[in-house]
Amino acid sequence: MVKKSSILFNDHEDILLDKASLSLGLSDSNFNEDTGEFFVTIDRALFKSPLEIITTVLEAHGFLQNLENILACLDQLKFGVVATSGGKVSKEGLVAKNYLPAISFKMPQKSITGYSLKKFYQEVEAYELAIKELQDNPEKKTPSKSNKKDLVETNKELEAEVKTLKQEIDSLNNLLQKAVKSEAYANQALASQNILPTQMRLGVVRDIDVGNRVVIVKSSRTTVNLPLTLCELLPNVGDKCLIQIDSGVVTGCYFYETTGERLKPILCEIIMHQNQIVKVRDTSRRTWLVSPQNDIERDSLSRLKKKDFVLLYVVDGQILRFQNIVPGTIPYFDLFKDLFSRYESESEKLEENAVGRT
Repeated sequence: MVKKSSILFNDHEDILLDKASLSLGLSDSNFNEDTGEFFVTIDRALFKSPLEIITTVLEAHGFLQNLENILACLDQLKFGVVATSGGKVSKEGLVAKNYLPAISFKMPQKSITGYSLKKFYQEVEAYELAIKELQDNPEKKTPSKSNKKDLVETNKELEAEVKTLKQEIDSLNNLLQKAVKSEAYANQALASQNILPTQMRLGVVRDIDVGNRVVIVKSSRTTVNLPLTLCELLPNVGDKCLIQIDSGVVTGCYFYETTGERLKPILCEIIMHQNQIVKVRDTSRRTWLVSPQNDIERDSLSRLKKKDFVLLYVVDGQILRFQNIVPGTIPYFDLFKDLFSRYESESEKLEENAVGRT
């Protein structure tokens, strides 16, 4: 039997584990007759798959080991903890003293249909309808010999359509080559006629240094290190951009032709700020350590204090950028985007002229 002082928790919002100790003394397995819920601590389930555990428990409680019952259990399976507390309760929940990870799930119930089980029923229903349709219309199973002439005619029509499509592809390729030449002409014209302001430069992404949070941009004969903290997305090599440089310092960027991934922010609270190293925690209680990689990040971190909030941008567990959300720290580059709109307008005019001369 489970120890009376220990409780099963399936929701991280109900229990705080920050100061709790891992305890093998809580090792246990149990079945609640009232709720139909079974749990087992992880030490008793080592080297076993969830399917093996579910089928064993189903058999022990008199259920058939079929796919329907297995999916019903999988839909309700959760990884939680068995924990004890010293009776302390904070604003964020019960404070645990000891804990041990556990797996729990409920026995199949007719009143509960989870996502996987619902999809299973839908697939079975679709197969049954398809079988019924074939039974009602057996002639649809195989083409009759009388249709052979029709199939030959259809094949000829498809061959003609393929030939037409190939011609259209060749035509589109020619148009694409002309568009590429027009774009190159437009970029050269912009540079030679000084349409862009002196602080604005055209650039192409040559490399991305995720570790140092820097995008390597080639602008004319110059290589520019563009901090990711200025980027609203993670670009790809070859993407084109405009960069703004004031007094030798990169202050903004805009990717006007990119296939890059737009970054999704995570709201985090600062829980430690010491020696230019910041520890932040998100709403799911995950934590990250952030240290500055460039002057812009150092300046941003210097403005922050404990309990401030920041937006963290993470891809595959790697921090790409962070953004202060205290008043006056989010750059919007209104003037910068206005300049780019002017560039687009001039570029379209030059492209039309270039196409007209080809």
